[in-house]
Amino acid sequence: MLAQYSRQTVCGALIRGALTLVLLAIPVCGWLFGSATATAADEGEECVNAEVRKAQRAEFLPDCRAYEKVSPNAKGNTDVHGAVLESLMQASLDGDGLVYSSNGAFPGTVRNGSLPYSYRATRTTTGWESVALNPPSTSTPANCGTCSFGNTGQVVDVSPDLERAIVATNSAIDENGALVPDVDLATNLFSQDNPGSNFELLTPGAPNALEVAAQSNYYLYEEGATEDLSHVVFSTGYAMTPNAVAKSSDATNLYEYANGEVRLVSVDSDGQPLPGAVHLGRTGLMNHNVAQNAISADGSRIFFDARNAEGGRIHVRIDGEQTIQIPRSTGFYAADRAGQKALYFQSGEGIGTALKIFHVDTQTTTNVIGEGECAQCQFIAASQDLDRIYFVNRAAMLPGQDPLPAGATGLYLWEEGELRFVASVVETHNDFIGHLVDRNQRVLGINPDGSALAFVAGGEVNGVDNHGRYHAYLYDADTDELVCMSCTDGPPVADPQDRTFLWGGEAEFSGSTYTNPLHRPYTVSVDGGRVFFHTAEPLVPQDTNGRYDVYIWQDGEAQLISSGKSRYDARFVDADPAGENVFFATRAKLLASDDDEYVDIYNARVGGGFAEPDRDPPDCQGDSCQDPPLAPPPDSEPGSSEFEGPGNPTAESKDCTKLERAAAAAKRKAKRAERSAKGAKRRAAEASGKRAQRLSRQAKHLERRAKRLNDRAAKQAHRAKRCKRSAA
Repeated sequence: MLAQYSRQTVCGALIRGALTLVLLAIPVCGWLFGSATATAADEGEECVNAEVRKAQRAEFLPDCRAYEKVSPNAKGNTDVHGAVLESLMQASLDGDGLVYSSNGAFPGTVRNGSLPYSYRATRTTTGWESVALNPPSTSTPANCGTCSFGNTGQVVDVSPDLERAIVATNSAIDENGALVPDVDLATNLFSQDNPGSNFELLTPGAPNALEVAAQSNYYLYEEGATEDLSHVVFSTGYAMTPNAVAKSSDATNLYEYANGEVRLVSVDSDGQPLPGAVHLGRTGLMNHNVAQNAISADGSRIFFDARNAEGGRIHVRIDGEQTIQIPRSTGFYAADRAGQKALYFQSGEGIGTALKIFHVDTQTTTNVIGEGECAQCQFIAASQDLDRIYFVNRAAMLPGQDPLPAGATGLYLWEEGELRFVASVVETHNDFIGHLVDRNQRVLGINPDGSALAFVAGGEVNGVDNHGRYHAYLYDADTDELVCMSCTDGPPVADPQDRTFLWGGEAEFSGSTYTNPLHRPYTVSVDGGRVFFHTAEPLVPQDTNGRYDVYIWQDGEAQLISSGKSRYDARFVDADPAGENVFFATRAKLLASDDDEYVDIYNARVGGGFAEPDRDPPDCQGDSCQDPPLAPPPDSEPGSSEFEGPGNPTAESKDCTKLERAAAAAKRKAKRAERSAKGAKRRAAEASGKRAQRLSRQAKHLERRAKRLNDRAAKQAHRAKRCKRSAA
């Protein structure tokens, strides 16, 4: 019988505008999510990469996944990761590439300095190959001046296809793509074709170090760019255009490089340079916060925050020619991809915190939360079109809603004028609001249409006490359901200090966040059907090591991605938008070809894997090896001759049982999908507008899924019968 575990689930339903909370000890949302089951991939169906998976002892991986080692063995005795926030870790959209960082130079990389080394790994027909992205450097200049990036050349941004990059350096770059360290410059930005060709200077007019010495405020940082890197926005206190004014202290100008020229962005509606500090979006790069769509997809519109501006801090610069000020705006949160709408907030005495949408073309506003309606509202996340906006508040906001528990924070969803309650959280360790909005906490993920919101919370969630532990939750806006992805029914096993994270790394990963402030990992797939996280809590029987392991949540169950057996942690790094490729970091030697215990990047790829040497992967040695192998070896001894009975089960009978279990599991999932489809249809009939359309699409999707699962169950049952006849 397959091992099963149940989870704590918490559901909220909005009925006729009033909130109804259902809190039970048993899974309330089981009709939608079901109970999680530790199963092999694809419910027993044969995988095209079955031999590779068997050789890797990775048959427990879901979706016919297999391991692929992305980073090379020859790493120059160094770990793969970056120890500073600006380190790059970014997967390509097709999952066939990854940009990652290292604290040391790989063999063949010519470069000095202590900043992270960046590499681009590309999948080939035989494995992964890595090339250095940093321009080579062989010496150090005598006078570095204000070398905030050193003479080494740091890769600070890459395009989604990983074909283009932005490099920050205090050196010049020659026609051969090499740094020229004897040229004493302040920080410059270059764009390059990866790896290291067709360099283009993005900051012409930058001062040399002697000029900077007379001015205490020369810091130049990229704050954002369009996806193709054709429009790059950066900040510095230096006057780089004729209409700019040099600034001192912490004041900055905001510039844009596009079409071969630098333009001053931080100007008012009269074309005059704005005073004080000006940053892209609300906080810009310096506070390590991603300003969602602060640059429109085509680069024509740039939203920025002028801290000292009167009448409203938030402005939008259009086509480099016109500036519109958003009246009485206090801070920017997000915009849609076209730059036609911007979500911002107003705050002040008698106002509280008002959330509003500014329509740029008509210069009109829509209230999300009006003035005086919310004393402590804080934006959390939004869909790309701003039709769904999540925020938190410390008070009940719905008509007829009971007051929140003492010390609780409410999580809410605004959807096209309709307000909905998601959850209440009583944070036991720190402020839940600060916990969510601080990007370095690595606890928030959302898909583009906002239908799936993943977050981490500790303490008490919807009245259920987590005993001070942090768990990962998923909210489905289409079905109005909340589920705990990392909870178990039994007593918690992990140390309370070992929090669950959606992404990032700590402990043996030298405090690295595994990301760049300009890129947020795909913790939630585009369709919302897959969510990735890592936790020290064992969620399946396979996980026995008591370490951090990477999981995928899909089809209502948590499934293991890392081994669950290694004595080393594993941490989620990034995924492609569909979740077909899952990149994670670990010291574990998951493949026979891995010959060291330095941190490497692995990919658990659907249908992936390469041929490996015919030997066992030595994940540990000697007395330090305390874990069982990833899968039990084949039976080698016959049953006792003195025992009168059926003896040990044969390989054929085991296969038949496996097929029967797979058929039963598929049938159970089909029934859950059918119930989910009925629920979505019912909600669609009660809803209107875009919400009704989304629910109708969800119902059709679930019906198709139920049919596929029923077909799979019938197929597996038929194969099980044939298997039994053959064994007999």
